[in-house]
Amino acid sequence: MDNNDVYSAGDVFYESLVEIGRQSTVYSFNFNNLIIIFILKMLVLLFGGGLGFGFLGRSYETEQRWLDSNDMMFIMTYLVSDGLEKYDCLNKMACLDDYKAQDLVTASSMLLKGAKYLQPFFGIDTSKYETITYGLQDAIHYKREGGSCRYKYTCNMLPSL
Repeated sequence: MDNNDVYSAGDVFYESLVEIGRQSTVYSFNFNNLIIIFILKMLVLLFGGGLGFGFLGRSYETEQRWLDSNDMMFIMTYLVSDGLEKYDCLNKMACLDDYKAQDLVTASSMLLKGAKYLQPFFGIDTSKYETITYGLQDAIHYKREGGSCRYKYTCNMLPSL
């Protein structure tokens, strides 16, 4: 991370909870979001070697935890962004933590391919998730090209991000 790209995990988590509560007093939790997040995390762990298998020939030198603070920040940022259907904060989070975001993009690409395969049978609409995945990919590419996340991505809902 650049010196300008430092954020406090606790502040972002707290602001996410406040923003979710502020979005609506009758905020209906989308159960599909929870399932998608769980499946993405399982794919990251399974194919990234986090469960000890490392199917793709990749394994971590240190033991990977099931859920760390960056996972929670991605989850909360996704929930805030999805509630407003604006993904600027999620893209900024992906830019700030491009390695974690790359794992999530890889897993979401796998899910999208599977959903497209099943689309004729179940009528699954993947356009929203494709847009989110492409935005994350752009943010990762921007960071790896040397761009500053603070200047390109704004996130008014989570000021400490």
